Amino acid sequence: NQAQTKHLSSIGFNIKIGSVENIDELIKNKKIDLITMFHVIEHISDVKETLIKLKNILNKDGLLVVETPNYDSLDCQLFKKSYWGGYHCPRHWTIFNPESIKKTMNMVGFEVIKIEYKTGHSFWLYSFHHYLKYKLNLPVLAKFFDPLNSKIFLIIFTIFDILRIKLGYKTSSMLIYSKIKTLDKTVT
Repeated sequence: NQAQTKHLSSIGFNIKIGSVENIDELIKNKKIDLITMFHVIEHISDVKETLIKLKNILNKDGLLVVETPNYDSLDCQLFKKSYWGGYHCPRHWTIFNPESIKKTMNMVGFEVIKIEYKTGHSFWLYSFHHYLKYKLNLPVLAKFFDPLNSKIFLIIFTIFDILRIKLGYKTSSMLIYSKIKTLDKTVT
């Protein structure tokens, strides 16, 4: 949005617009304290290469915060065969679970500090929508689970996931906090 970019620039923010894969070209010879990627990493074709680029522009005490679908969730287990909303084919290229995101981060020189679970209401809705529409051939019923038009089920699944989080269960959306390893011996 050009108006937002102009406004933020006028109050002192340094705005760069581009893709995360080309971050090293946008931010040359500078370091960043905080990098956030909310539902971005699963859309990247070369996750490791991109994480290395992010590590190279992150301050040594900086933080990388990533939110991504969690393959190790109840809704994924129920709809795993082909209807899970987190697949989001063909836009999601890489799907993680807590162990695989830790392993990937570790391989490129990040240490995962903490993983929090967030509501995955849209994944629940898409899962039911796809199952009803494509498996059971009930398109009229499936419309009730359309995430863009179903406020009541959005509220229900949000509350359901909030309760599950409070009880210590993993949901279909992970928020991963990571930092650069202090004794980083990985190849860059």
